[in-house]
Amino acid sequence: APVSGVRERVTLRGAVLPHHLLVETFIDDFYQHLQGEFSDVRKIILISPNHFGYGLRYVQMSESPRYFPGEHGIMVHVPFIQKYFPDAEILPIILKFRTPREKLDALVRDLLPRVDGHTLVLASVDFTHYVGEKDALENDARTIAWLESGRPVDFETITALAKSIAVGKSSDGDNAVAFDSPETLHVTLKLMEAQGARRFVLWKRTSSASLMKLDDPAQNTSHVFGSWQL
Repeated sequence: APVSGVRERVTLRGAVLPHHLLVETFIDDFYQHLQGEFSDVRKIILISPNHFGYGLRYVQMSESPRYFPGEHGIMVHVPFIQKYFPDAEILPIILKFRTPREKLDALVRDLLPRVDGHTLVLASVDFTHYVGEKDALENDARTIAWLESGRPVDFETITALAKSIAVGKSSDGDNAVAFDSPETLHVTLKLMEAQGARRFVLWKRTSSASLMKLDDPAQNTSHVFGSWQL
């Protein structure tokens, strides 16, 4: 049994959370939760979709968020990180949609030497877009179940999940509807897998439609908060 007054070994290694400020209060609550679970964070690897196709390279990494001032997938999180992990170094990364898998896997290899027991990996990802709440719930339940299964990371499966609209349906073309960056989830999951952090724990799922009673599917975005543990 744990010795009274001694904190058990930290097992948290990564998390996924949205960059949609509609749920700013929940984002703040989740960061407070992460701080309580993993207080000794010295480095945060913050991975986001490159929403506007900024720059020429598929993968862009910087030593400071200030180099990506127009990327809300990064900048939304900076105030929360500074509030709850003020001493942590932030390593921001943005990934273009349709980045080839070999470039994503090369990024994982480059990042692994930077990851240690004081590193927290954050995936900045919004989930289902532009469909009604019934389909959004089905999307998210399917994706969450896959994450909770702890199955080996497979880029084809992640890409197929991202295109899902509902059971038996998929989006036209290459649009990622069920979450906005399969690339970000792939890199995050590969980093978790390399550390043995295969256990996904859901913290909360919300959506614009459920929070604001929206009827227009085009205005709906869902949000999934969860963490990976050893």
